[in-house]
Amino acid sequence: MKKSNNIIIVALICATLVLSAFTNSERTDDSPIVEINNNDILYKTKEVKGLNIFYREAGNPKNPALILLHGFPTSSHQYRKVLDELSDEYYLIAPDYPGFGESDYPDPDTFDYTFDNIANVMDEFVQSFNLNSYGLMMQDYGAPIGYRIATKHPNKVSSLIVQNGNIYEEGLGAAWGDVKKLWANYTPENKKPLYGAFTLEGMKWQYTHGTRNPEKINPDNWVMDYYRMTRPKIQDMNIDLFYDYRKNVALYPEWQKFIREYQPPILIVWGKGDLFFPESGAEAYKKDAKNIDYNIYDTGHFALEEEGDAIIAKMKSFLGKLHSTKMGYKDSTKESIQLLRNATLVVNFGGKKILIDPMFADKGEFPAFDGAGNNYRNPMVELPVNASELKNIVNSIDAVFVTHTHLDHWDTKAQNMIPKNTPIFVQPSDKAKIEKQGFTNVTAIEDHTTWGGMTIHITGGQHGFGKVGKMMGDVSGFVFAKADKKLYIAGDTRWATEVEQALAKHSPDVIVLNAGGAQFIEGNKKGDAITMTPADIIEVQKKAPNADILAVHMNTLNHCFVKRKDLKKNLSDKGIDELVEIPEDGDVFTIETY
Repeated sequence: MKKSNNIIIVALICATLVLSAFTNSERTDDSPIVEINNNDILYKTKEVKGLNIFYREAGNPKNPALILLHGFPTSSHQYRKVLDELSDEYYLIAPDYPGFGESDYPDPDTFDYTFDNIANVMDEFVQSFNLNSYGLMMQDYGAPIGYRIATKHPNKVSSLIVQNGNIYEEGLGAAWGDVKKLWANYTPENKKPLYGAFTLEGMKWQYTHGTRNPEKINPDNWVMDYYRMTRPKIQDMNIDLFYDYRKNVALYPEWQKFIREYQPPILIVWGKGDLFFPESGAEAYKKDAKNIDYNIYDTGHFALEEEGDAIIAKMKSFLGKLHSTKMGYKDSTKESIQLLRNATLVVNFGGKKILIDPMFADKGEFPAFDGAGNNYRNPMVELPVNASELKNIVNSIDAVFVTHTHLDHWDTKAQNMIPKNTPIFVQPSDKAKIEKQGFTNVTAIEDHTTWGGMTIHITGGQHGFGKVGKMMGDVSGFVFAKADKKLYIAGDTRWATEVEQALAKHSPDVIVLNAGGAQFIEGNKKGDAITMTPADIIEVQKKAPNADILAVHMNTLNHCFVKRKDLKKNLSDKGIDELVEIPEDGDVFTIETY
């Protein structure tokens, strides 16, 4: 039986040699080979720094892009299932690194096989596609290569999918024992135990160890890898790469800082039976990542081999939410309103993109508002977009409209992020204050103005009544009018004469109301509300029965006691819950259809 197995292995290696010789002689960028039954997967090469980098490409380049970065000792072959299943909705690019897979294998005497150098080649490869943004899927070696790319271009990274891609010291498992000895003392004696990794059994072990059922793992994986490890000098090259991995450990804190600062959405899909990168490496991500979808599978290092169906289903769900209009910011030419959080809106209207009342603070950045009877720090929730997406929003807007300059409508972080020459429209009493903050293109609207082919009217309001109303100061709203459409942003106001007059004068098609019933405690009881209550919203609906109404400004601030669920119940009791939209943070509504 042993002899028979060896014959089979030799036959497979010979077949691989024949196929490799054929494809290397025939493949060009202009005539990609399409594998039978793989539909639209293309097998291509691109010259980068004088090297032919092989890659698999699938999907429409107009779709969201995902770069698939492989591990050791394999190649882009490990992502064949992903390419098959996700190419209908995403643009997928899976390269082989220099010295791996079907990419060129330059002589180690002339090419510097370090993670820094390989990452530089792969970074140039990725940037050659001129993508505005992309997700990174990283496994094993894909992590140190991918994080080098991500930290160079943080604003291009839309998401991370991490499959046993470690960046924490506690995530270095028992299988690193012999390698750590080499890190401490690079000698022939310490190199010797590492050559076992390149035997056929060593290759097989990496795929099968930790799996529930090794018989389900396709042996083609390790046979192809073993063949590649028989090339001249390649085993010593890979041992030197093991040695170089110590530099990745030194960079772990930098990559952790990238996650903390930019907070890209992260999907963890981790095989817990991995002796190189055990589950502790996945768990450590929770220290730094706030937007994490965490999934552990009972399998080994190459989790896609045994859990491909489950992982791909999770990827579809994660990416589907991320790239839908309800998760993060999706650019659109349609007229639409996106609630970011509280009263902060991104409005596409009249051919312009408008930012309303920006509050960009991180969760808990401000203390609780005094007099609210609780100590919850503000804002109480995070923005639904990450730092990169928020920067893209700011860079894409045509103007900012500020209804008033209270902290939850115009905060320091927004002031710092928005370019100082951005057109900003305000009520007259706020013009000098915003100019003093360094903004050079501030327009005070006295009654109305024209801009961008539309007319904008300013409206009044009552930010509470009596003593508290005077304390809260001037507030405003805006009516945007173009052709036969009108959008009314009411601002922080109660149902008041000014609101009723605005409805009668402008007959808006769309109305956005700041709800939440914000209140302060006076003595032992709550005072009068300073933003709209359910009763106020019911009055607006009565006066504008044909308008589409959105209620926002809830579930964010410690003095807003009316939550979304409370408002919905009040509207339901009156039988009008179908007539008022109550969006969650991040939701987008197209003006034509909602």
